[in-house]
Amino acid sequence: MQRAFLNRQPKVIWCSDEPAPPNVVAATRGWVFHTRRLSDPAADKPHDGLTVVYPNGQASDPAAMIRLLESLPATTGLCVFMLPRGESVAWSLINQDSGRCIGLDLATPAEQLAAKLETLARIEPMVRGLRSELAAAHHARAGAADAVASLNEEMQLAAKLQQDFLPQRLPEVPPAHFAALFSPASWLSGDIYDVTRLDERFIGFYVADAVGHGMPAALLTMFIKKALQTKRVSGNSYQIIPPDLSLRELNTSICQQNLSSCHFCTAIYAVLNTQTLQMTYCRAGHPEALLLGADGSIKILPCDGGLLGVFPDATFQARTVQLAAGDRVVFYSDGIEEALRTITAQPRLPMSDLLSPWAALPCDELIAELSTQIDAHAKASDDITVLGLEIRR
Repeated sequence: MQRAFLNRQPKVIWCSDEPAPPNVVAATRGWVFHTRRLSDPAADKPHDGLTVVYPNGQASDPAAMIRLLESLPATTGLCVFMLPRGESVAWSLINQDSGRCIGLDLATPAEQLAAKLETLARIEPMVRGLRSELAAAHHARAGAADAVASLNEEMQLAAKLQQDFLPQRLPEVPPAHFAALFSPASWLSGDIYDVTRLDERFIGFYVADAVGHGMPAALLTMFIKKALQTKRVSGNSYQIIPPDLSLRELNTSICQQNLSSCHFCTAIYAVLNTQTLQMTYCRAGHPEALLLGADGSIKILPCDGGLLGVFPDATFQARTVQLAAGDRVVFYSDGIEEALRTITAQPRLPMSDLLSPWAALPCDELIAELSTQIDAHAKASDDITVLGLEIRR
């Protein structure tokens, strides 16, 4: 089914020496589709349309990927790289490219890929225009050290404002105990988390990750903080909003803003009953939570749900799990997964295996160990957030 697209046909430029795979073809059905070989000199010139690059098997070659990234002109808007999931070198280089380049899993199903590409194509002209303006402004102010100093000061103030939106102290409602790791890749983060005591029995907590980097992603995290509704008060009574309804209303709020950039994100939200130890959780395109048993076992907590900010009428599935004393639940953004893969030199290991050496640790020690590993061995290319819940004995 062809979707309406701002009253015009979107355009995609497939840059590769190989034909587009079936999922890309299906995702861009109805688009104006152009192809360019990577070896064609015209491929490195600015053009109107969403650039989608498949690096022809060079994703594991750092030198080839760097040459490819350097060939992109400064005025190019968004450039989407279709990459195999296990190519950690390519993913790391893409994440370091200041948000201009975005990596998508080559195996993404066509329906999900269509939603992502449509969203990126909507904002590509604006990003391209902004980059052109910034390039011209940078050229005009070359050598202006005072302008750089002023920008750094503004970024520091913006980072401080974002930090103020994070919980200054995690609530303690025995037997529930929380610990968190928050490590932005630069001044501003596209991640946010929160833990809120909803009443005497219930605690709500979440991790969200805005797609992209820099100021647009940071602003969206602040919007999420204010827009995510956890409790509805009416007169002298109140109702705790179930996680699936909270994410559905948040998705509607994001879609209604008609944001021009960075307008979709992922999130996972849960409500814990501290008396029964039942946890109801819901996921929206976010990495799946992990349940670490008291015996050190690791279980993935599955839950379906698409990205926030794509389809206004999207619905989300809630699931409930029974926790017990000694259990720990880990929410995280994908930055920690990539960092641990870099540390272990195991680009294909899932998060459950990456976390296994520390799966028996109490929550505070687990977070401290992850922080130590990242500080000692990993150069962060993406924002890192880990939120842990422990049911203490």
